[in-house]
Amino acid sequence: MKRSVRLAAGAGLAAAAWAAALRLALPWPARGLVLAAPLLAAAALGAYMLALLVYGVLTFRSCPEEAAALHEDIRRARAALAAKGFVFAADGGAAVPGDGRAHAD
Repeated sequence: MKRSVRLAAGAGLAAAAWAAALRLALPWPARGLVLAAPLLAAAALGAYMLALLVYGVLTFRSCPEEAAALHEDIRRARAALAAKGFVFAADGGAAVPGDGRAHAD
C-alpha cells in the first residue's frame, strides 16, 4: 500500500473518530478537549516537524572533500569564462563579456 493511501486512510479514520466523539454527550471539559483536538493535533504536528528540522540541522554532515571539489569546479569555470572575455569583479560579480567594466549583477 502506498504511503499516501495509508496517510489518507489514517486521516479519514481520525476524522471519523473525531466526528463520532462530537456526537457523544460529554461533560464540558471533555467536550472542549474534543472540540480542540484538531488544533492540538496540528500543533503537535508542527512541533514534531520543528524537532525534525532542528535534529537535521544539528546532525548535518560536513564534507570537506566535496567542498574542495566544488571550489575547484568554480575555479575552473571562472578560468574558462575569463578566457572567453568575462571580467570578474573583486566581489565575484561579472561584467558583460568584452565590456572591460566590472560590476555586480
